[in-house]
Amino acid sequence: MTGDQRPLDRSKQLTERLDINLALQAADLGVWEIDLPTNQVLLDQRCCQLFGITSHQLSFSDTLHHIHPDDVEGVNQAMQWALNPQSDGNYQVSYRSIGQDGRTHWIRSTGRRYLDQRGQPIRLAGVSQELTQQVEAQQQEAAALQQSEDRFRVLIEEAPVATCLFVGRQLVIEVANQAMIQVWGKGPDVIGLPLAEALPELKDQHFLTTLDELFTTGKTYQAKGGRADLVIEGQLQTFYFNYDFKPLRTPGGEVYAILETAQDVTEQVLAQQRVEQSQQQLLTLFEQSPVGLATISASDELVFQWANSFYGELVARPPQDIVGKPLLDALPELTGQGFDEILKNVIATGNPFVAPEVAVGILRDGQLTTIYVDLTYQPQKGALGAVEAILVVATDVTQQVVTRKQIEESESKLRAIVATAPAGIGVFVGRDLVIENPNQTFIDIVGKGPHIAGLPLREVMPELLTEVQPFLQILDDVFTTGNSFISPSSLVKIVQNGVLTDNYYNISYSPIRNAAGEVYAILDIAIDVTEAVIAQQQLKVSEAFAQNLLYNSPVANVVLLGEDMLIHSINEGMLAMLGRDNSIIGMPFIAAMPELEPTPLLGRLRQVLTTGEAFQQPEERFELVRYGQPHTGYYQYIYTALRDALDQPTGVVITAIEVTTQVLARQQVEASEARYRTLSEDLEQQVLQRTQELAATNEELAANNEELEASNEEYAALNEELEEANSLLIRSNDNLQTFAYVASHDLQEPLRKIQQFGDLLRQRSGSTLGDGLPYLERMQAAASRMSALIRDLLTFSRISTQRDTSGPVALPAVIQVVLTDLELVIDETGARIEVDDLPTLEGDRSQLEQLFQNLISNALKFRKPGVVPLVQIRSRWLAAEHLPPTIKPARRAVAYHQLEVIDNGIGFDEKYLDRIFQVFQRLHGKSEYAGTGIGLAICAKVVTNHGGAISARSQPGQGAAFTIYLPV
Repeated sequence: MTGDQRPLDRSKQLTERLDINLALQAADLGVWEIDLPTNQVLLDQRCCQLFGITSHQLSFSDTLHHIHPDDVEGVNQAMQWALNPQSDGNYQVSYRSIGQDGRTHWIRSTGRRYLDQRGQPIRLAGVSQELTQQVEAQQQEAAALQQSEDRFRVLIEEAPVATCLFVGRQLVIEVANQAMIQVWGKGPDVIGLPLAEALPELKDQHFLTTLDELFTTGKTYQAKGGRADLVIEGQLQTFYFNYDFKPLRTPGGEVYAILETAQDVTEQVLAQQRVEQSQQQLLTLFEQSPVGLATISASDELVFQWANSFYGELVARPPQDIVGKPLLDALPELTGQGFDEILKNVIATGNPFVAPEVAVGILRDGQLTTIYVDLTYQPQKGALGAVEAILVVATDVTQQVVTRKQIEESESKLRAIVATAPAGIGVFVGRDLVIENPNQTFIDIVGKGPHIAGLPLREVMPELLTEVQPFLQILDDVFTTGNSFISPSSLVKIVQNGVLTDNYYNISYSPIRNAAGEVYAILDIAIDVTEAVIAQQQLKVSEAFAQNLLYNSPVANVVLLGEDMLIHSINEGMLAMLGRDNSIIGMPFIAAMPELEPTPLLGRLRQVLTTGEAFQQPEERFELVRYGQPHTGYYQYIYTALRDALDQPTGVVITAIEVTTQVLARQQVEASEARYRTLSEDLEQQVLQRTQELAATNEELAANNEELEASNEEYAALNEELEEANSLLIRSNDNLQTFAYVASHDLQEPLRKIQQFGDLLRQRSGSTLGDGLPYLERMQAAASRMSALIRDLLTFSRISTQRDTSGPVALPAVIQVVLTDLELVIDETGARIEVDDLPTLEGDRSQLEQLFQNLISNALKFRKPGVVPLVQIRSRWLAAEHLPPTIKPARRAVAYHQLEVIDNGIGFDEKYLDRIFQVFQRLHGKSEYAGTGIGLAICAKVVTNHGGAISARSQPGQGAAFTIYLPV
């Protein structure tokens, strides 16, 4: 071709001019030419096919319409550069064409420019070749490569060990999972940095050099227990790792990256507990896979050619023990399990075998153990298509299968439990409340036979409508609101086996929602609590009976509730004692009895409510206003905490006896005795005087006789007063005995029946009470507490009416008996007991033993933690005139034995001295120190019975000393 030639009008002429038809056809090339002066493009038949058009000649602009819009710019730029005088005139570009049929072809066009005689471009001509298959293949390869890289990245990020990838000799950190970042002690910002920059502390260590050498040698580097010094939280620290550096190669065989996996074994190395294990180099990436892999020959013997370590774990043999051996020789337990037949079938057919959750019997530790694997036998074919080997891929799914079977078994058990549960369980589906999955208890409750599933609830239980019961409406509300409904002890009228019955149930309606959160069904759980409700009703009757006993008790009682001490109930005896009427019920106690506000009564009441400990006062004087009139009286009373079902104090019960008559009688007797002694002394003096004056005058003698007669009459009157006082005391004791009888019989007997009936109910129906059982137990506990209260009241009434006989008592013997009784606690605490020489005195031996038993046991009980208890018992003789001013013995004597019990325990504040000797008074909670609070009251009573006095002194944390004064 010369530069002055003109384009031919026909493509055939163009082909003939090139004279390369055969060559073009063989190379599948199309010929084209662009006439620059006319801007016309000539195409041969092959080019027309590539562009998907039929015209062989068209303008250049029309030609561009058949090129993909994204490629037009590239085509124009390539053409302009070919026409540029500075270029070599060659034209080459790849682009996509879009034919009239809509098909897209990848085309590569090459050509050159042609110049006229003046050196000006006159035309471009060249050839075009279709690249569609090559481009699509490259795209598929690129996609596959990207997918492979993505999978590789995910494998690294999700690897159970620290893993990272270094790219290039700069060792740029391309990928690192969280485990590796934590090993380095850095953050995720190290991704993309060279290793030397991310971990500068490695500069003087061998790692950078070793990694660089791997790019040259291409060999895997492996270390066990290798040392690495890393900066963690600003401190250079030494660690030891098992790690691998594995070179990764390009398809051309060049190393382009290094894969590192590392495991921190610092503790094992430092503790020298690591056991050296034989290691083998990983031959391929498969050997790092957590999947069992092996290859088996296609021969009749089915010989193992290779197996990775995980496959060895699956079959409980090291890989080296099975490689080179036939299948059934290496794993004889597989005989009869059919795997050899499956392998032979794969070899014969060339078809792979794939099966999930295959059960395999493997011999482990001498026992045939079943494992489950997802098993694949993949035939490996040679160039001629014959099967040469079988790739075995076995994924251990034993845990998943066992877990699923356990779940299935658990679900089966759950269904069995629901089916046999003592609670009625069923599901109501839809607003029509169609019954589904009712258990036997539910069927029994409904009482309409076993075939109720699939029927609407209103059809099965029409009595819900006929008896005007609310449950259908409640269920509809649950559907509407989505809120659960729970109702304990609901009365439900049910026609069971043709009979309308009244039963009580704990009912629960719970909405069941679908994936969209909409209520589509309701779970009904009904527990029959009929017996428990009836028992509770009986309990209320019993409580009403007990309250009736309280009202009708001959002893004055009042029940106060809450911090305000509101009068809840009061019997006639207490109203009469206080001089009030029923209008005070509901009022605060102090508001009803304002005259008692200055007294310590309210403080004592609140103390009982706070601590739950009872308070007893044997005799106290109060100024009352009875029915508007002042009245001075003496009273014995006890405050007892009223408790709820949770054993928490909620109020106070006051039980009181007025002893004004007895006190006044005693005071009159004491006054009469004093007057009698004075009169006797005066009479003796008068008799002596009259005797001396007898000789003087008979008249004076007569007068004296008359005065003596008058004195005798006065003495007789005093004796009558004394007898009357004694009668009053006898009546008081009789009243106390009457109270004791009422407490021990009339009050105890109903409680015993309540407890007996409760025991019978628990024995006979305990297993069916369900949620009713706690109510029964609360009833029993309440009865027990009330019984204990009555016993305490009985003890309180008897304490002043009984006294034992007296005689000589040797205190050393008493102390010896007490120490013997307390021997166990003394040994446990390591306590030291120091005892002085003690006297022998007149008294009751058992009471004195009780006295020292309580004092010494208290000293041991209230000990300081971590301190060995020390108890000292001292004695000395003390003249009466040397008694402390605050000590008032019950009986006067010339001298007294002063006995002291001193400890080194926790002590107490002396502001509580007025409380500690009272009945049921405690300074500590029952959870801290056990006891009833009556011990020191008993001590005080024993000392009083022996004519003495008792006192105490203490400071918190300084121990306590109890001093006893007994007449000599």
